[in-house]
Amino acid sequence: MGLAVHWSGATPYERILPMAQISEVMTANPQCAQAQDSIQQVAQQMEQGNFGSMPVMQDGKFAGVVTDRDIAVRGVAKGCAPDQPVQQVMTQQPVCVGPDCDLQQAAQTMQEKQIRRLYVTENDKVVGVAALADVVAAAGDQLSGDTIQQISKPGQQAQQQQAQQQQPA
Repeated sequence: MGLAVHWSGATPYERILPMAQISEVMTANPQCAQAQDSIQQVAQQMEQGNFGSMPVMQDGKFAGVVTDRDIAVRGVAKGCAPDQPVQQVMTQQPVCVGPDCDLQQAAQTMQEKQIRRLYVTENDKVVGVAALADVVAAAGDQLSGDTIQQISKPGQQAQQQQAQQQQPA
């Protein structure tokens, strides 16, 4: 794609051409689950499509996201029955951007929020999903290391828990 530009003294985000938009790298029209679909039904759709996550719609609007981890941790580990609605385990209010979001902003948002997927919405509908790998592939090698390193850092809460565990009793 050739979107990486090497400017002396530029930040990693400035190395991406500002005219490149998330809509150029996203997967358009991702398969969506309905909030009332069962956890098992959605897990089967994810398995068949080889997805790690699925947007969830309710009343025609984007309501949340369910990941394989949500199903395992919020569903199975907490004893939710497979026939319970997926809205019981989904993540509500995921981070979204519009289709005209430039790749600089997308990468920065992923880094700040420590997320690996951005949902692209328009008029309360999911029009696409962009994975970190999509943004990195378009941005070039320089951004990838910086962004992945920042996204992969443990959050403040995780760092506090680690510090507490390391303190002598």
